Amino acid sequence: GTGCMPNCNFALINAREGKPEYNHAGLQRGDHGVTGFTGFHNQRMITERFIPAGGEIFVDYGEPWFETRGEDMATVPFTANFNLVDEFLVKFRNLSLKYQTSNNPDFTKDLWSIVEAEARVIPTRTGGALPLSFE
Repeated sequence: GTGCMPNCNFALINAREGKPEYNHAGLQRGDHGVTGFTGFHNQRMITERFIPAGGEIFVDYGEPWFETRGEDMATVPFTANFNLVDEFLVKFRNLSLKYQTSNNPDFTKDLWSIVEAEARVIPTRTGGALPLSFE
C-alpha cells in the first residue's frame, strides 16, 4: 500500500496519511489463510502541497518513531531543531554581513568551517539540521 512509500524529513513534509479502513472479511485470527492478506485497506495519501512527477513523498512519522530506534536515529532533526537552526542562521548571516569586508573576505567561510567542525564533535539533532554549506 501507499504507507510503505513515504520517508520522513520534518523540514520537507508534503503529505499525510489518511486513516485506513479495516475489514478482515469475517475471518478470525485462527482461520486458515487469515495471515495471507491484511485487513487494512483504502488508506489514502493526501498531499499538502504540489509534488512533482518523480518527487519524493514525506510524511510525519512522529518524533517517538525516531526516539525509540536508538543511536542510529539519534541525529535525525525534529521540527524544533530546524526552528533553532533557522534562528541561528539569521544571526550567522547578520555576523557575516557585519564582519565580512574587503579586508576580511574569508570571514563567512572561516566562521562556517568552525560551525561545521563543532557540529561534528558531538553529533546532535540540531547539528543534523544545519545546511551543508552557507552561501
